[in-house]
Amino acid sequence: AMEKVRAILDAESDFKRALSDFYAGRLAQAHELFVKCAERVPEEAEFAAYAGYTTWRIFTGRDEIRAEAGGQRLMDTVQNSEKLDAGWVLVGLMQRSRGDEQTARQSFINALKIKPSNPDALRELKRLEAKKQSAPTDVMGGFFGKFFGKKK
Repeated sequence: AMEKVRAILDAESDFKRALSDFYAGRLAQAHELFVKCAERVPEEAEFAAYAGYTTWRIFTGRDEIRAEAGGQRLMDTVQNSEKLDAGWVLVGLMQRSRGDEQTARQSFINALKIKPSNPDALRELKRLEAKKQSAPTDVMGGFFGKFFGKKK
């Protein structure tokens, strides 16, 4: 029992370091630690979610089979956990990166349903809204748009 407690504490410590690397943009270093944490404590959903997401990010465009396996691991983990708000944020990031902004929006909302104060979900929803509002509505823009664009 004591050995299991030690493994959990070590994994928690490594997970905190991995999150620091993740938010600092050091994805490869974060990925190694997330995978190690998920292997040490496989029942911890958050470890598996981050390991899946970073696998997807690292291998997208380089090894699509491994990338897809990482994305599937993330999806499976989130769908089997009722309280994984951070996992829904990661799903939303993955979906937005794939160009599916509507599904990404729903994933961020799912994260906020679990934890209304989730700063990452709030930030990403704001980004989607800002992008939506800044999208050009008039096809004919610029100088010639004044002459040939739609009349209002």
